[in-house]
Amino acid sequence: MKQDQTLILLTSRFPYSPGEEFVYNELMILSQKFKDILIVPTNQECWNRVTPHGRELPENVRVHTIKSNEKHPKTRKMKSLLLGITNPTIRKWYKRDIHNAKTFGPKGRLKLYKWIVDAYQIRKNLEVIENSLSRPSVYYSYWLTPAAAALAILKEDKPMIKAVSRVHGGDLYWERHAMPYLPVQKQVIQSLDKIYSISDNGKKYLDDKFSGLSGKVEVSRLGTKRIDFTHIPQDSSSQIPLKLVSVSYLKDVKRVHLIAEAIKGTQVPVHWIHIGDGPEREKVQGIIEQFPDMSKGELVGSLSNEEVIGVLSNQKFDLFLNVSESEGIPVTIMEAFSARIPVLATNVGGTSELVNSSNGWLLNKDFEPEEISRVLNKIAASPELISQKREHAYQMWEEHYSCEKNYSEFAEKMLSIGDLTQHGN
Repeated sequence: MKQDQTLILLTSRFPYSPGEEFVYNELMILSQKFKDILIVPTNQECWNRVTPHGRELPENVRVHTIKSNEKHPKTRKMKSLLLGITNPTIRKWYKRDIHNAKTFGPKGRLKLYKWIVDAYQIRKNLEVIENSLSRPSVYYSYWLTPAAAALAILKEDKPMIKAVSRVHGGDLYWERHAMPYLPVQKQVIQSLDKIYSISDNGKKYLDDKFSGLSGKVEVSRLGTKRIDFTHIPQDSSSQIPLKLVSVSYLKDVKRVHLIAEAIKGTQVPVHWIHIGDGPEREKVQGIIEQFPDMSKGELVGSLSNEEVIGVLSNQKFDLFLNVSESEGIPVTIMEAFSARIPVLATNVGGTSELVNSSNGWLLNKDFEPEEISRVLNKIAASPELISQKREHAYQMWEEHYSCEKNYSEFAEKMLSIGDLTQHGN
């Protein structure tokens, strides 16, 4: 039953593409709990959008497009930076984190300034929404980025509003960035009503990094739908050639070329499918061309989330691979587990909360491709390994990463926060 509350969901681009495909499943559950939902894409490339987003959304979900008199994003950003110099709110928030920013010199100061200016621009546009609300509501930023900082600034002016944010990976771990610094992170966490980390690892990271958070950070896991098989039998044994799948953007941090190197040195036939595209495509394709005749690799390019699910449900895979250098906690692994596919992954971010020796193989962050080769040779020699791990993979998903369960619990938490205030009081 829907509660008489409004949810204002701040995304980066969603429902516009590309990215944030995983928001959709969560939105479906939230729409069953809230009276209405307003999605606000905050990326400046989505401002003034008139083209349709092309998604089917529930009837009680609307999209609020941020408006600006300046149509061109680059010009708009430049004007905002100039205007921000004399703005008292921007100056105040800038001073609050200058001690961290100056550690990184002029570039650190500039990053902080741009972050605050972006946040202030979003906050100004939220004023229109705030003035139109007539029922209890809660603001929810999907990322701990300038969007969340905008809520912190708004909340400082209007203390009665309720606002929360998720935190994932790129918006959490400083060291994942070329300049290892995420502006006003502590100040935003302290200002908002609650921060929901998608992993235990993320919560521990923030608790260790900052003192005095006073229980502001909780864990609220992401989740996925179960993948049902429609065209293949649910046989749990392995097969020859071994059939492998991976899903990621082809960029340095994902290290997909190491999967290709491992297959090149494997002594058994392997058929590998990689879903995703990016600047590393040529490099990976070059290694595939060196595969022995018994093995093959396919780079199928980018697919929508629905198409990825279709691949996982219509083909029988022995192993899903994720060898990323850095992660929050991968949704793609959750999807693989729900399809009863064991996983080989690197022990980074919160991945060890998903993958263990019962449902897959966990590699050290700095592994050698030969380690993957040895696992593949072992699977081929002992097919029963896959049979055992398939069921444990599914159990991990069912107990901890079902979207129906996790997002329903998350919605109830936000509803309880929204109940604490009434607009107009």
